[in-house]
Amino acid sequence: MPAKKSDVWNFFKRKGNGICQCNLCGKCYRCGGGTTNLKNHLTHKHPGVAKDLNNNKSSNSSLSLDKFNTKKQRLDTCDVPDSEAVPSGLSTVDSSCSTESVRSDFDDNGEITQSVDYKTDTDRPLSTSSSTSSRTPAKVYAQPTIMKIIKNQKSYEVGGTKESAITQSLIFMICKDNLPLGCTEKEGLNFFLKTTVPLYKPPSRRKITSLMEQKYFSLHALVSSHLTKVKRISITTDIATVMNSTRSFIVLTAHYIDDATTSMETFCLGVKNLTPHHTAENISSDLTEMIDSWNISKNNIVSATTDNAANIVAAVGLLLDNKRHIPCFSHNLNLVVTKALGAVPDLVEIIEKVKRIVAYFKHSNIAQDDLRNEQEREGKCNGTFLYLKQEVPTRWNSTFYCLERFLLLSRHIGRILLMGTHKRAPSMVTANELSILEECLQLLRPFELATKDISGEKYVSSSLVIPLTNCIKVSLERISVTSIICQQLKHELKNQHEKRLLPQEKNILLGISTLLDPRFKKIHFHSPLTLTNVINRAKIEIRDEQIQKDPSLEQTETQGYDSSDTTEYDIKNIWMVHDEVASSQRTDDEDPGSIPKELKLYLDQPTLPRKCCPIRYWVENKNAFPKTSQIALKYLTSLGASVSSERVVSFLNYVVSDSRSRLTPSHTNQLVFLGSLDPKYWNI
Repeated sequence: MPAKKSDVWNFFKRKGNGICQCNLCGKCYRCGGGTTNLKNHLTHKHPGVAKDLNNNKSSNSSLSLDKFNTKKQRLDTCDVPDSEAVPSGLSTVDSSCSTESVRSDFDDNGEITQSVDYKTDTDRPLSTSSSTSSRTPAKVYAQPTIMKIIKNQKSYEVGGTKESAITQSLIFMICKDNLPLGCTEKEGLNFFLKTTVPLYKPPSRRKITSLMEQKYFSLHALVSSHLTKVKRISITTDIATVMNSTRSFIVLTAHYIDDATTSMETFCLGVKNLTPHHTAENISSDLTEMIDSWNISKNNIVSATTDNAANIVAAVGLLLDNKRHIPCFSHNLNLVVTKALGAVPDLVEIIEKVKRIVAYFKHSNIAQDDLRNEQEREGKCNGTFLYLKQEVPTRWNSTFYCLERFLLLSRHIGRILLMGTHKRAPSMVTANELSILEECLQLLRPFELATKDISGEKYVSSSLVIPLTNCIKVSLERISVTSIICQQLKHELKNQHEKRLLPQEKNILLGISTLLDPRFKKIHFHSPLTLTNVINRAKIEIRDEQIQKDPSLEQTETQGYDSSDTTEYDIKNIWMVHDEVASSQRTDDEDPGSIPKELKLYLDQPTLPRKCCPIRYWVENKNAFPKTSQIALKYLTSLGASVSSERVVSFLNYVVSDSRSRLTPSHTNQLVFLGSLDPKYWNI
C-alpha cells in the first residue's frame, strides 16, 4: 500500500478496491492513485478543512483530524461559516449527520427558523468512524423561501391563522381581566403588541365588541347544548344593584354533578336587567325567560337556593314550587350571629369601642406608622405587617374578623394609645373587656367555620346543612364562658340557633341529601319524626324510580286479591292457593309500606370518613344500589347556600367598573358569562 504523502489522507481512510471514505461525513469516493477527487470533496463539502489545508501547506505544517477537531470552529456536513459570518435572517438547527433538505418556518414573532430533514444512521451507505460518531452536533444554516415569507405575512392579515389566534386570546384577556373594550386603542397595549408581534394589527373597540358578541353566542350555544343533556340541575339566584349605576340585575347560576369526573360543575347563566318593580311575579318572569333561553326544562330543576327575601322566595314558588326551595344556610348563620350580638347591649358597647379604635387607625397615617414600627421591633418586615380590619355589615363574619385582628394586635395598639402623642385617639378597651372579647370569639368561631364549609361550590353542600346545625349546637354547649355578658350571648345564640337553623331540618330536600350522604346518614337528625318523614319520602322516590324503569311493577302493586270471588276461584283457578301464600309471603321490596332492600342495606352499612366524596361513592356503587344511587345523585346536586350567586354579584360590580359604566345590559350579561366561564370551554 503506498504511503500517505498528502495531508488530505488525514481526513480519509481506504476501504479497499480503490474506495476511500471521508472521516467527516462518511461519504465514499473512488480514488485511483491520486487525491484529486478527495480534494474536490473537501473543497465543496468541507471548505473550512480545505482552507486550513491550503494555509498549512503554505506554512509547511501538517494538519490532522485530531488537530482540526480541537479548533473552535463548528463544522457540519455542509460546513458553512460560523455564526459570526451568517447573514441576518438566517437561524440554526442542530445536525449530527448529513442532510437531505432544509425546511424554513416562522415563529410567532415572524422570525425565520429552519428545520432539517436528516438521513438517519441506517440510511447511510457506510457507517462513520468512531471519531465522527462522537462529534458534537453542529449547526445548519438555511434561507427561507419566498413563499414561506409571504405565507407568514399573510397569516397576520385579517382572517389569517395567527391574527385570529391572537385576537381570540385578546378577547379572553379582556373578559377575564375586566379590561375596557377599547383597551386596544390605548397607547400602552398598542406598544406592547407592536413590540411582541409587529405584524399584528389590533382591532378597534367596535371590532372587539362585535367579536365579543360572536364569542358569546357561540359559547352560549355550546353550553346550552351541554345543559340540555343534563337531567338533574340545581340553580341559585340573587338580586344585585350595581354600585356605580342605578340598575338592578338578577343573577342565575346552574349546578350539576358530572358522573365522569365525580365533581360538581358550575355555570353562570348570566345576569338580566330587572324590571323597575321587584315583585315576585316580575322576578319569576325574568327567571323563566333566562331559563328558557338555555333550553333547560323546569322538570329537570331539582332545587333553587336563595336568601330569605320575601319576593325571591315567592318568585321561586311561582317558578317551581315551594317544595323545591332551599333557604341559604350562610345567610341564616349570619342572621343568627347579628341578631344574637344585637340582643346583648353591653357587648355592643364594647364592640363599638373597638370599631372606633379601628376607624382611628384607618384614618391616621401616624397611627398606622406607629403600628408598623411596633411590629418591626418584633422582627416583622414589609410584606408581613398586619393591619386592623373594619366591620362591614354586608360581609358575613366581618365582626368576627374585626375582633380577631384587634385582639391579635391589642398589645401594640395599647402601647401606641398610651404614648400620649395621639391626643384625639379613642380610649383603649380595658383588660376585662379584652377578656370578654376573647370569650366572644370562642362563641362565634363555630359559625365562622360553618360558613366556610358551606360556601364551596365544587363539592356537595346540601348534605352539610343538617350536620353543621347539629355540630354548632353541640359546640355551643361545650364552650364554657365566665363573664355575664358572654353568658347572655351564649343564651341568645342558642335561641337564634333553635329559631333559624333547626327548622331547616324539616326541609325534605336537605333531609334526603343528608340521609343519602354516606358520611352522615341518620346520625345528625334532631327529631325522630323528621327522620321518619325523610325515610318515607326516600322510599317513595326509590319506588318511583323503580316503576319508571319497569312500569309493570305499578300494576303489580295496585293489583290485589278480591276475597268476594273466592267461590269462583275455587272452581276456575287451581293456583288460588299459591296466590294466597305468595301474597302473605310478600318480600320487603314488594311491600309498599316497608323500607326497600337497597335503602335498608345502605343504612345498615357504617358511615364513611368525613373527607370521602359522596359523589364518587355513589358512582362506584351504582351497580350495588342502582335505584338508590340515582336518587342520591339527584338530591346531592342541590346547594346548601347561594354563595355562587353572591360571587357573581361581586364579579358583576367589577365588570361594570368606572371604565365600563356605560355598558348596555346585554353587553353586561355577555361579559359576566364569558368572564365566569371556565377556560376549557373557550377552545383557544
